[in-house]
Amino acid sequence: MTNQPISTVVTEIRTGKARPLGASGLISAIDKAVRTGPVVVHALGLDGDEQADRNFHGGTDKAVLHYAAENYTAWTSDCPDRETLFRTGAFGENLVSSDINETNICIGDIFAVGSTVLQVTQPRQPCFKLNHRFQLPSMARRVQETGRTGWYYRVLTPGTITAGDTIALVDRLHPAWTLRRLQQVLYVDTLNEEALRELIELPALSEPMRLILAGRLKATAPESWDARLIGFSAAGTTVGEADRTGWRILKVDAVTQRSASVKSFRLIDPAGKVLDPYPAGAHVSLELSNGLVRHYSLCGRSDAGAYEVAVARNSQSTGGSHYLHDKVKAGDIVSVSPVQDRFGLAEIADHHLMIAGGIGITPFLSMIEQCRREGRAFTLHYCLKSVADHAFRDRLDELRPDELVLHYSQTQGSQRLDIASLLAQQSDTTHVYCCGPDAMMSAVRAATASWSPERVHFEKFIAEPQNGQPFQIKIASTGQLIDVDGHTSMLQALRRAGYAVDSSCETGSCGTCCLGLLEGEAEHRDVVLTEAERRTQVAVCVSRARSAVLTLDL
Repeated sequence: MTNQPISTVVTEIRTGKARPLGASGLISAIDKAVRTGPVVVHALGLDGDEQADRNFHGGTDKAVLHYAAENYTAWTSDCPDRETLFRTGAFGENLVSSDINETNICIGDIFAVGSTVLQVTQPRQPCFKLNHRFQLPSMARRVQETGRTGWYYRVLTPGTITAGDTIALVDRLHPAWTLRRLQQVLYVDTLNEEALRELIELPALSEPMRLILAGRLKATAPESWDARLIGFSAAGTTVGEADRTGWRILKVDAVTQRSASVKSFRLIDPAGKVLDPYPAGAHVSLELSNGLVRHYSLCGRSDAGAYEVAVARNSQSTGGSHYLHDKVKAGDIVSVSPVQDRFGLAEIADHHLMIAGGIGITPFLSMIEQCRREGRAFTLHYCLKSVADHAFRDRLDELRPDELVLHYSQTQGSQRLDIASLLAQQSDTTHVYCCGPDAMMSAVRAATASWSPERVHFEKFIAEPQNGQPFQIKIASTGQLIDVDGHTSMLQALRRAGYAVDSSCETGSCGTCCLGLLEGEAEHRDVVLTEAERRTQVAVCVSRARSAVLTLDL
């Protein structure tokens, strides 16, 4: 760190009152407005400013909050889908400037700004309200881990500050203790006794921070941050869009490598509540900390009191699998939908024939568990590239030879599954279930074209990329024409035009978004409509058009 003089300009001054935070119902003063003209600064902060929770904010040692403008650029790069939320003032700061940040200022630094004198006391400790502010379930934890927290001042000399005033370092009392180094001790090198004792002796350190560090020394263990980062009272509430009724916050309890390319993630209630059992074959949607929403089968023991999902690293990933494999770890937070059940076992069937490809094994794990518990006859055909891709071997090894048949496509001597031949041998009382690559599901659909649709079940979570020729949607009731380009789905185009079309899976496997098709030829990419239904309906989440115009019953 340089010892050169530090000086910059305060570009914004902000204050705000405590009020409900969006749809969360939480009370917060994070939403602060820009002030013009001189603003009075007293021992407890800026005139007209409030703090909703004095446990985390406010008081003489945390009177003024400062945030570096350059941090917003970093957040926009990290979370491009939330770019509109990352604007100055979003973190509830009182002062905004560039050039000074957590890496180049120190505990005890004394700054002159306007007619006031301020002293740095501690970095901000982010709380769970940031999760709601930015509609990202792990935002508070990410702020803590990146060190882009902002920092607090105590007011040594009251006075006034005006936007455009210079803020200049006038004294550096503890040059060895940058905010970033203190954050390292707080959250990483948590039991460094020498550093803890040195910090506790710093006269300029805030009293709340001194008590935290002293308590850690006495307990000889780091404290848990869950209450602050999650908020136990908020553990069952939604983080994300206001219409996500029933979603809840869960904590990643463990991450397990299940094969060369598959990891599983065990999810628990952060407040310690036991999660209810779920139906075999059920799935949930997860909102990840980068804003992506993805759908995953529940593959753990259904009565374990926790959820487990498994994810394969996908070279064609649009962000979900790479993020989970590379970023998510034990202790992280995700926002989870209510359990959804559309792939369960048929009530009446003499035999359940399951065909899984790769990560498509996941919904079958709980279905097998139910079959064995209830004495139902089943056979699982598990298709893999090689032995290294065999996930959940510990559980599948429990099956008898007549219950599990393995097929390796890239192993010498192994025979690929002949889907057409297998299905041709089945009786009229067999139900078939398939989850795997598109080619596998297409083969199953072709081989069961003459079957009763009620006997064929598909699960699909990854939609094909939208690609094809542009076309138009014609709204039958008004004649309105809506353009659909080569990379936009019909569902997206309709919603942009103001039509509230219901959807669920958005992969063409549930039928929620199907609309009446009155004219034109559709290119059907779903796995839910029968050939007869495709003449009069279309799944607008994935399907496209072979004709220039499709007329829909809207």
